[in-house]
Amino acid sequence: MGVRLPQWKAMILRLFLCGCLWAVYANVQGLTLSLHGEHKQLYPQQNFVLQASLSQVQAPVLMDVYFSVQFPSGERYYFPKLNFVSLRNVATPLLSQWHASDVARNTLLNLPLSASLPVGLYKWTLLAVKAGQDAGDIRQWLAQTTLNMELLADENQSTLKLLSTLPFTLPLLDQQHSDSQQQQNLAADVDNNAPTLLNNIKYFASGEIDDNLNLTAFQYYLDGMVATKTTLPAINVADRIGVHLIDRNQRDVAGATIRLYSDNNNAPISSVTGHNGVVYFYPTLDHTTNASLQIEVSYLGKTAKIQNKIQWQDLRQRDDNVMIELVYPEAIDQQPTVLDVMWVIDTTGKMEDELRYLNLEWHEIMASVQQWYPELKVRYGLRLYRDEGDAYVVRDFPFTSSLTQFLAILSDQKAAGGGDYPEAMVQALDSGLSANWSAEQTTVKLLFLITDAPPHEADLPALLPQINRARQNGIHVHTIAASGTDDNTAYILRSIAALTQGRYIFLSDSFWGQTLQSEAGVLCYQVSALKNVLQRVLISEIQGQRQEAYNLEIYRVSGDFNQGRCVSNAVNTGRLTDH
Repeated sequence: MGVRLPQWKAMILRLFLCGCLWAVYANVQGLTLSLHGEHKQLYPQQNFVLQASLSQVQAPVLMDVYFSVQFPSGERYYFPKLNFVSLRNVATPLLSQWHASDVARNTLLNLPLSASLPVGLYKWTLLAVKAGQDAGDIRQWLAQTTLNMELLADENQSTLKLLSTLPFTLPLLDQQHSDSQQQQNLAADVDNNAPTLLNNIKYFASGEIDDNLNLTAFQYYLDGMVATKTTLPAINVADRIGVHLIDRNQRDVAGATIRLYSDNNNAPISSVTGHNGVVYFYPTLDHTTNASLQIEVSYLGKTAKIQNKIQWQDLRQRDDNVMIELVYPEAIDQQPTVLDVMWVIDTTGKMEDELRYLNLEWHEIMASVQQWYPELKVRYGLRLYRDEGDAYVVRDFPFTSSLTQFLAILSDQKAAGGGDYPEAMVQALDSGLSANWSAEQTTVKLLFLITDAPPHEADLPALLPQINRARQNGIHVHTIAASGTDDNTAYILRSIAALTQGRYIFLSDSFWGQTLQSEAGVLCYQVSALKNVLQRVLISEIQGQRQEAYNLEIYRVSGDFNQGRCVSNAVNTGRLTDH
């Protein structure tokens, strides 16, 4: 069942599709597929030329091919045949049971640009899936390529201007290959005028800070904020104790429950190791100061205790950044098998741009994850929230393993409501943390919280218990400060991220260095496309090792940034940040 397109759309799509069908032949496992635009800027009545190349085909593979276009509104339409699109967000194959072979670089499209096209970002996607399999399951993907086409209004000439470029994403390879010839070749496909795009919502630029890598500076920031903003809860992370669990071969052990017992607290404090094998405890926050501590490890149904108790005061005298390394000989090397990603999104009126951005970019972000981990099962959860008096306070959508279904749900959402500034953040976190997370020990559990507003002041006492729930269940919370975030909200978001081993991500609207409120107090950071930051966070969590940005991804650098650490003196402290 389909709907007929307007005549001008049908003409454009027919021309585009006729060219693209030839490239589909080469979408098979092991291929390299590239799209190339000959011109970066075009005006109405000029021709847009698109070329594609396909190589490294290992062997013929049966596949289904999906061709789709995502409109500036975020809605995606699939094309089962010429002149027709399927129902909105319904994945329908264009071709079924196809074989493939190498195709040299050829011109696929030579298309006159119509001035009647709506302004905005268009994402054309070709996706090859194992024949007969679900296109929403990224484990079934064989290849995927996307061309971004953005129509911008030219104020000087009052006409439309086309900017055609490959996505800013570069392959997430080992950092040692960042200067390779492959990257140099890709540089030619990245628009040299990228800075002009950064004020457009489709190309959110963002920075990030891992405050656990900069603990001294982070504590100084927390203290300074509380001193001037008396309504904020005081948080002490300076006495942090880390536990690093490894096996007999010095490999990190993931999915182990670490419990910290103290002689003045009957209830143990617990956390679950991520794929870096690390958990953190905070004696002041966890009410274990001035106590004897005992560590217990539970892994694959077995529990072991350290018999000799550790004096907390002895640890504090040893180092400002305590890391206890434990060897668990019975541990086995287990690669992640499941990735649970829960999005908790503020959908009040000012969040429309951020909501649309996620809908436009998440498909491409997950394509990069699939490239790295083709057998990883991914599940997507969603919690939307506003506030009392709005159409809803929290709206729940359970985990689904279908990316298509997740994006269909997301594209139906609108931002509205939210009269006063604070919103129902704590209630939304409670709902997200209560979801049906995977119980498999090899699961990577991530929650992304995106907002521009704080919780209600009356809800702040309930925030720390929510943070502790995330710690106890091994859920890392990465917070994203949207445009318009004030200092109080940034304080809350940074604290949530740091205490759950997540990162604080903030949008940076200015390429040329204007400091936003969300950047205040962040000593050093790199600015790159938000989708690149999200990709690096996902890959880092899965592999248990921080993934750094390529030079070509970085728009600008603030401070003395070195692999997540601020290596210069903390402002006004006279103390070096942690290494």
